[in-house]
This record gives sequence, C-alpha cells and structure tokens, in this order.
Amino acid sequence: MLNLTQKSKKILTNLLGMTLIIFAGAIFAEDTKSDAKDSGLELKSESKWLTVHVKPGVDFSGYKTIKMEDVTVAFKDDWQRDYNKHYRGIDFRIDDKDMKELTDRATEQFDEVFSEKIAEDGRYSLVDKAGKDSLIIKPAIVDLDINGPDKNTASSTTVMVRQAGEATLLLDIYDSTGKKLLATIIDEEDTRDYSRAFRTNRVRNKSEFMVVYRRWVENLLDTIK
Repeated sequence: MLNLTQKSKKILTNLLGMTLIIFAGAIFAEDTKSDAKDSGLELKSESKWLTVHVKPGVDFSGYKTIKMEDVTVAFKDDWQRDYNKHYRGIDFRIDDKDMKELTDRATEQFDEVFSEKIAEDGRYSLVDKAGKDSLIIKPAIVDLDINGPDKNTASSTTVMVRQAGEATLLLDIYDSTGKKLLATIIDEEDTRDYSRAFRTNRVRNKSEFMVVYRRWVENLLDTIK
C-alpha cells in the first residue's frame, strides 16, 4: 500500500491542480478557434495572452465611428465564495451589494478609458446610434479577479497584495448592421506584479486596472487600423 507523507500529498495535489488548469485552458482555446472558424474568421495573431481573429479581406478604413454596446462584467468562477473563505472577518467579507458595487466600478472605469483612448487616437468618433460608417463593438469583461477589493467599513482594514488582480476581455466587432461579425479579440491581462506586497485600496486598484483597460483598447485599435 502506498504511504504518502503530507508533503507528498500536497505536491501531488498541486500537480493535479496545474494539470486541470492547463487542460481547461486548452479546451477553451480550441473552443474559441472552433467558434471563430464557424463564423468565417481567420486567425490574425496569437500570443500567450492575446488572440485575434478577423474576417478575410475585411477593410476597416471605411469605418469612421464606433458604437459601443454596454460592457458586461463577470467575476472569476466562485470568486466571492473563495474570497470570503480566505478573509473571514466581517470587515473583509464581500456580500452581493459589494459585488454590484465592484462590478459597477469596473464598468465605469472601462467606459472612461475607452472614451479617452478613442479620442486620443483620433481615427474614430464614438456615437450613440450606429450609422453606415459605424463599427459596433460588443465588449465583455470575464474572469475578473481582484486580490484586495476595497470596502467602506467602520474600522480600518488592510489587505497586502503583490498585484491588484487580472481579467480577460472578450470583444466582438460587427459591421454597422450588427449582424456581420468582422473580428473577435480575446485579451487576457494581469496587473503589474511588484514582487513584494503593497497595501491595496480603491485608488490603487483603479490605477492598476486602468493600465489593463488601456492595453485592451490599444489592442482593439491595432486590430481595426
């Protein structure tokens, strides 16, 4: 009978977890390629974090405006449960009201960066209603993971982290009718890892994630140039 020490069990458990993560990531990548192929898109570029598919022969030069649909936000699976399991104090606990507030913050910050970067680039104007020269952008933030969400509490609380978190942008680009898919972007981004822990708060989290949102919009603009 195999007799495993506690350390050996821990190593095996970690290896199994890593295998499952890699396997799940491979399935996700294959599903994404399959969906893009079914939509008639071809792979334009692919890296560890960024995958772009575009419609063959598409010419973005005739588009002058962008109509962005409301961005949707989804946290990493079981994020709330896992966070509350790790931080048990009532001042740290995340409830459904907190989840909505965090989601609203992410939405507002992404919208802010999107508007700023589009204006800064100058090639496109944002419009509320799509016209014949409009691209329709449908963004979704998924797998949002905030390592130290800041809450308004009566007492002073401190969370130390090495990085603020991570998130993935799923973005579909349509023609002016909203029916013809022209391109898709999957953009996974981590906030900066400082190698040593720092005290996080709402202002710091915003600053770190705004960098991520800027990279997302820059990659979008590079796709539709």
